[in-house]
Amino acid sequence: MYHQFRDKLGVFKAVIVEVYGEITDYIQAKIQPLDTNWQQLIVGCKAFLEVAHQEELRRLVFVEAPAVLAADDLAEIDQYGFALLHESIQIAVNEGELNTIDAEGFAHLVNGSLNDLAAWVAQSNDLNRLKTAQSLVETLLERHRS
Repeated sequence: MYHQFRDKLGVFKAVIVEVYGEITDYIQAKIQPLDTNWQQLIVGCKAFLEVAHQEELRRLVFVEAPAVLAADDLAEIDQYGFALLHESIQIAVNEGELNTIDAEGFAHLVNGSLNDLAAWVAQSNDLNRLKTAQSLVETLLERHRS
């Protein structure tokens, strides 16, 4: 394996890249049947938090990855997911459904909130924590709805 990767960190990063792809696929499957961008935005954010509650992924993605990988590496890995979130927020702004002073900045606000909430959800098996986190992110979005 070391002929493809320089070290264990390289292997770990490749695993995290693969898992982030699986997370994106999970979210896409949840939002695909929905009719509106607004519904997709809400459900997509909630689906991301669901991942943080899934036993097989939560420790790896939300505990170990931030402890092992540099913040720049995590941001690079999350670039595609962030781009999807930003696009959805930009569409909501363009459609007059979201009131914010800057779509990109708001995407960073939501993304940061999601990442922190996901870390909080991942620390516990309590389903109420997941539900609370989902309600918080939905409330954040709804309070900025036009």
